[in-house]
Amino acid sequence: MSNPLGHWTYPEGSFDVDNYFGFIYIITNKVSGKKYLGRKFFHVHQKRKRVRQSNWKIYTGSCKPLTEDIKALGKSKFTFEIYRLYKTRGGLSYFETYHLCVKDTLTERDINGERTWYNGNIGAVRWISPVEEAEADRYISDPSVVIYKPAVKVYKFTHKDGTFAEFSPEAMVKAYKLNLPSVLKLVAGSQKTHKGWTISI
Repeated sequence: MSNPLGHWTYPEGSFDVDNYFGFIYIITNKVSGKKYLGRKFFHVHQKRKRVRQSNWKIYTGSCKPLTEDIKALGKSKFTFEIYRLYKTRGGLSYFETYHLCVKDTLTERDINGERTWYNGNIGAVRWISPVEEAEADRYISDPSVVIYKPAVKVYKFTHKDGTFAEFSPEAMVKAYKLNLPSVLKLVAGSQKTHKGWTISI
């Protein structure tokens, strides 16, 4: 039996798309743990009228780094979750920005200093300036502020020259000047070696 939600899951159960304008979603890379938060309309509108359903059931996001990883690893290495449903365009637009900010999608980094979200902008803000990022770091370091930081998956890599390394895929790329899609294929098991590196069991 086919899934009426396409490749999406919705923790709250079934719903009628005709009762909603659109949804906020979170796509998660199961290999690296990196996420993307975005929005999607359920319907195509012309002159403020619904014409037909959009391609929401098969939609995989518009973020280029995300779509490149999906192409390299395959959709089975990602989860597609409908995070919130909204009945109006205004509600959908407002709360997309709200959740992008609350989840710290532009500044949050893992223990290796790598970004934990694919998102590259919020509205007209593209990335964040070094000064403001430092301000965010000072805020996060405040002991009175408790912020949840997700665990980052670290892998053991072995080079043919005997070198060992334990990094996330993104940190491995940065440390040894490797190709991210190839490293992701290594950890996914679809590629055996990359520039002399293999995954240690």
